[in-house]
Amino acid sequence: MGKSFGLTIMRERAAKLEGKLIVESRPAGGTVIRLVFPQRKSEHTA
Repeated sequence: MGKSFGLTIMRERAAKLEGKLIVESRPAGGTVIRLVFPQRKSEHTA
């Protein structure tokens, strides 16, 4: 079997966009993977 770098690559991609990859895992509780990005302010004002 090959090595998997999927989460590492996703973490690097998120960082390039000023975001974060958060992985939370609990025995018998499952795993939650979240991508969090800052909200950008609109360049246009009303």
